[in-house]
Amino acid sequence: MLDVTATQAGVNALFEDAIRKLGYCWTLLLTVLSLIMLRVSMQ
Repeated sequence: MLDVTATQAGVNALFEDAIRKLGYCWTLLLTVLSLIMLRVSMQ
């Protein structure tokens, strides 16, 4: 039972790390996209 709990904690940590990285990449992508849209609308 203890092993299952430890594994669950490890999986949760991995998921949190992945979600954090995904959120960072998504924010970066949205920022770049909005900058491109601004530049296009300026012309």
